[in-house]
Amino acid sequence: MKTGEGVLEENVAARISRTDGTISYLPPGEMEAEDLAPVRLDTGGAQPVLPDADSLVEGAAKARRLHAGGTDLTMEIDHATRAQDAYPIFRFGYAVLCAPGKNPVRTPDARPFFVHAVDDDGRRTAAQLGYGALPKKLAQEVENVLEQGN
Repeated sequence: MKTGEGVLEENVAARISRTDGTISYLPPGEMEAEDLAPVRLDTGGAQPVLPDADSLVEGAAKARRLHAGGTDLTMEIDHATRAQDAYPIFRFGYAVLCAPGKNPVRTPDARPFFVHAVDDDGRRTAAQLGYGALPKKLAQEVENVLEQGN
């Protein structure tokens, strides 16, 4: 693999495991599936931070919402945080839910699924699967936005 060479996301873990000297960002579950070692990141805080479910949640808690109010939950990640135990390299998953128009097509409402994904049970399941769950405050903001769609 050459510097700057991109691969499809689903092939990254396999390519890294077969190539000496590579480094990349991978979700913890993919890293574990390929038996890859995580790297502690020196953020300038008291100690280098290991990427795990807790440090990813702490990193996400340091992100800020770009547009206050409304339904836009675009976030700005603070990659320069020095907060204790906050891993600043991650990505948020996202979904786009459209409000029904004048003649809405009859389709199942996805909001209940997303409400569950950010409620306590859903956040716990995400952590059990090796994903960083949304911080409680941000999860509440998502729930509030989902309620606006009713």
